Amino acid sequence: MKKLLLFFLLFLILPITHVLAQNSDSSIKVYRIESDEIVDHDVFAAAERVEIEGTVNGDVYAAAGQVYISGTINGDLLVAGGQINISGDVSQNLRLAGGNINISGTIGRNASLAAGNVDFTGEGEIVGGLAAAFGNLNLTSPVGKYVKVAGGNLTIANNVGGDVEAAIGSIRLTPNANISGNMTYWSNEKSSVDDTRVGGRVYFNRTEEGAESKIRNAAGKAGGAVSIGSFIFTLIMGIAFLLFFPKFTMRASDFIKTRPLKSFLFGLLSIFIFTLVFIVLAVTILGIPLALLLALLYCFSLYLARIPVIYLIGSLLMGRFGEERQEIWSLVAGLIIYWILILLPVKPLVTFLVTFTGFGGAYLALKSRKTLVLKTVRKSRKA
Repeated sequence: MKKLLLFFLLFLILPITHVLAQNSDSSIKVYRIESDEIVDHDVFAAAERVEIEGTVNGDVYAAAGQVYISGTINGDLLVAGGQINISGDVSQNLRLAGGNINISGTIGRNASLAAGNVDFTGEGEIVGGLAAAFGNLNLTSPVGKYVKVAGGNLTIANNVGGDVEAAIGSIRLTPNANISGNMTYWSNEKSSVDDTRVGGRVYFNRTEEGAESKIRNAAGKAGGAVSIGSFIFTLIMGIAFLLFFPKFTMRASDFIKTRPLKSFLFGLLSIFIFTLVFIVLAVTILGIPLALLLALLYCFSLYLARIPVIYLIGSLLMGRFGEERQEIWSLVAGLIIYWILILLPVKPLVTFLVTFTGFGGAYLALKSRKTLVLKTVRKSRKA
């Protein structure tokens, strides 16, 4: 718990020096640890591509478009990325968030992940338990303890040492599956499950679609009013930022303009860090209020993080038409363009990119400000 809280504070407040594999003025293309390297400390890596082939005697925190782990991690592995491939061994816990995940290594403790498609091959093993949210999950690796999952399609093709609990679209047990405990699943339809593959009992719970449809209809009716209110609130907050924090807003926009990928990766990494810290806090009764407060602060920060991106879009548009830099009008122009885009079918993608690129840009702006202050203090002391 202390480790996760410390990393969350480091991410939000302090510079992460291990991330800077290249000059700070250039975006990081590849972060690599060679097969003959041994690293005796924690590793923080953010790049377009992260490759770890050597040995890390500590924890690894990585955010990248592509992550490849073929070495040995003698600690926890925490990754956020688009494509994640893990063929090496992790001695402690595995925490992943990504698009496509392939795992053939051995996990010494528990694995927790959220992804679109997940494939655990039979070459690996999860010594502890598995908790996952996914679109499709193919589990051909043995699991020593429990399996608790939620997603679209689940296939189990190896041993599970404890209970299986799944909120699922469909579930399938192959002839190689062997569940030692009970299997409980929630679904719209009952799956054809071979009971002989389950050592305990099989419990099926049918989910109702009526309540979900009612929620969707109510959300659709309220959507227009919420959208208008959000537009007005964003405009007010954007003007407030330009009036009270002009240097920070400009600095964040400049980082997003010059280092868009780096800004996005830092923003993406924040999801993973927040989720881990929230879970750690929420599992204790005393930590639940703090976890809820953290969630509110994080969501509000993500909402405000769009402002630097929206302002940048507007200022680029104004500059293209030869207009002088006018902060308020740039904000208004950018906000209009942003709202037009989110009315189109590309809304999820646009919202995702704008939000997390803005969050990462804001972090880099805060980090650069802290670095500048420290340099000023050091110069004054020398003088």
